[in-house]
Amino acid sequence: MKELPVRKNIRLKEYDCSNAGYYFVTVCVKDKHEMLGKVVNSHMILNDYGNVVKREIENMSIIKKGMYCR
Repeated sequence: MKELPVRKNIRLKEYDCSNAGYYFVTVCVKDKHEMLGKVVNSHMILNDYGNVVKREIENMSIIKKGMYCR
């Protein structure tokens, strides 16, 4: 298996992710397959997998409350 490159951590040290604000989340899927749903008329229609990802992103505010980003 090919070893992944080491990436530089660009997050601010000691930044509390539970602060209100906008956050960018990247979700990667293998070979760019439409695994999370489809775009129909410029709207994302989530499938079961997409709904799981959406729910988990929404739960981040509960899980991360008072924790620092890693």
